[in-house]
Amino acid sequence: MVGSAYAWYKWIIRNNYTQDWLVFVDALYKRFGTDLYTNPQEALKELKQQGTVADYQNQFEALSTKVTGLSDQWLIIFFVAGLNDYLKCQLRLAKPTSYHEAVSLARLHEQNHAALRQSLKPPFSSPSTLPNNRPKSLQPPPPHPSTHTKPLDPPPLSLTHTPDTNPAPTKLPYKRFTTAELRERRRQGLYYYCDEKYNPSHKCQAKCYVLLALEDLQDMCHTLSNDTTKDDITTNNATTPEISFNAL
Repeated sequence: MVGSAYAWYKWIIRNNYTQDWLVFVDALYKRFGTDLYTNPQEALKELKQQGTVADYQNQFEALSTKVTGLSDQWLIIFFVAGLNDYLKCQLRLAKPTSYHEAVSLARLHEQNHAALRQSLKPPFSSPSTLPNNRPKSLQPPPPHPSTHTKPLDPPPLSLTHTPDTNPAPTKLPYKRFTTAELRERRRQGLYYYCDEKYNPSHKCQAKCYVLLALEDLQDMCHTLSNDTTKDDITTNNATTPEISFNAL
């Protein structure tokens, strides 16, 4: 002992405070203890494992020395209650019969759990050493600088009307003749296409089409057949041979 502890111990010896061990411990705790208002038994019950089993064992035994009258069974109960969940379940299944057996089982299961976690790790723990086989994402090429600062506007639409260079084809004139009109034109010797007399060398200036309905066509055919019959009769009559008296 050195310092204030040695001076206090010498004072205890000279004043005969060492006759009873419990009195000495109580005097030592009151002289150098820092948590005089803390119940050691309650602190031992609320102690929880924060690190390894060895660290928890040191904290547990430091508090248990301040508690007197605890049986070995209560020490096992308090020790197991403060362990981590996976260790707590293993020790409750094992049902240790002594405090030292409980501590040994807790350390054994802790080592087994650490070895199991190490075996489940990938062979390369560092992600930087793994080759990057993932394809690089395709990115569009950077845009080339354009010489135009403003897009060209479309040419304005012209409001004036552009004349059509391809005129529509002109419709040919046509005339519609009835049966009576056809008969009259034939009687007068007129063309169907114009109002001029028939001439073998004549050419009509304007072409036209003759539109004949079904009924008109039938009438015209009937008329033409009648006219042809009459002309034949007339011709036959006109060509009948006669002898003039003057010839004799």
